[in-house]
Amino acid sequence: MKERELKTILKGFRITKEEDAFIKEECEKYGMSESEYFRTLLRNKRADSKQFSKTKQEYLDIRELTREINYIGNNINQIVKNTHMNLYSEHEKKKLFALMELIKNKVMSL
Repeated sequence: MKERELKTILKGFRITKEEDAFIKEECEKYGMSESEYFRTLLRNKRADSKQFSKTKQEYLDIRELTREINYIGNNINQIVKNTHMNLYSEHEKKKLFALMELIKNKVMSL
C-alpha cells in the first residue's frame, strides 16, 4: 500500500472577506478543515460535484462507513488466507460466501 505523502508545500493567496466567510461556512457545513476543503476541490475539479451535495452528517457517515469497509476488507483478507491454508471446512466456506454476498447486497442497496 502506498505510504501517505507528506504535505510539505504551502500555497498562499488573497481572498475577499465575503469569500473567506463563504469558505468558512462551507467547511463548517461539510465538517472539513480549510486545507481538506481545498484539496477536495482540487481532486474533484468542480465545486458542484457529488462530494459537496451532502450534508455534514452525510459526509461524516460516509467517512465512517469507508473506515468500517476497510476493517471488513482486512478481515476478508485474513479469511482468504486461512481458507488457502485449509483451516475452514467446506460448510464454513459456503457460510462465509453467503455472508459476504449478504453484505454486498446490503451495501449495493445504499
